[in-house]
Amino acid sequence: MYGWRARVGLIADTRDCVERSFHAWAPNGVSYTTSRLVTPEASEEGAALLADRLEAEAAKFNGYPIDFLVAAPLMGSFVKGLDWDQACVERMEKASVLFG
Repeated sequence: MYGWRARVGLIADTRDCVERSFHAWAPNGVSYTTSRLVTPEASEEGAALLADRLEAEAAKFNGYPIDFLVAAPLMGSFVKGLDWDQACVERMEKASVLFG
């Protein structure tokens, strides 16, 4: 059965092929649905765009039968310091019905 163990929503950068690694290392029964994100430059302005884009991509998974979301790789999530990645996660959670 497709995704009987877990179904993952993957938000991936358009310039990378991270799905290959996810599929290669996933245990049997884990499936991925991928959305592509154009990642802005790693800068203060880009960080704001990144958060907006992550939120919009997370909202696209509403109604999909997935168990959780992964955003990878997103180096720009570190531009504004150690807690900025958590702010991005919180925006993704709010945009997604998965996390209420």
